[in-house]
Amino acid sequence: MPAVERFTHEFVEFIPSEIQEGVLYISLPYTTTIHLCACGCHTKVVCPLSPTDYAMVFDGQSVGISPSIGNWNFHCQSHYFIRRGRVVWAAAMSQTAIAAGRQRNRAVKQAEEQGSSAHEHLVWASENGSVTEHPADSGPQDPGWRRFIRAISKLIR
Repeated sequence: MPAVERFTHEFVEFIPSEIQEGVLYISLPYTTTIHLCACGCHTKVVCPLSPTDYAMVFDGQSVGISPSIGNWNFHCQSHYFIRRGRVVWAAAMSQTAIAAGRQRNRAVKQAEEQGSSAHEHLVWASENGSVTEHPADSGPQDPGWRRFIRAISKLIR
């Protein structure tokens, strides 16, 4: 079971019953994507597209998915990004970090459901699982600081 290094993409209305290795299927009408795990284990990986789940970038030639895909419930526990069609392997995460990331995701979804934009708040999930939330405009206004905050936020997803 060799790992997949690159994904081609296929825009579809309905997800096909047979999923081919190395193909990222994208259903815009149903705002979802599906592919077989990049590690080669052939487990189906579904990435729902929404402001609080995954985002897809299509540059006219290739597709990217963000944030990273962490298959924590699979035997393989693979963790990777899809960037411009390429698989970029990410570091393994501890169970504590996984739990903190899940708690952060729940907090963002809850904020979205309550009508506040997920982009209006910075939500931090610490290693011990506690979550703190701050208005996005509460920190320093320095653009370098904002880039740093965004980079750290991406790491804890």
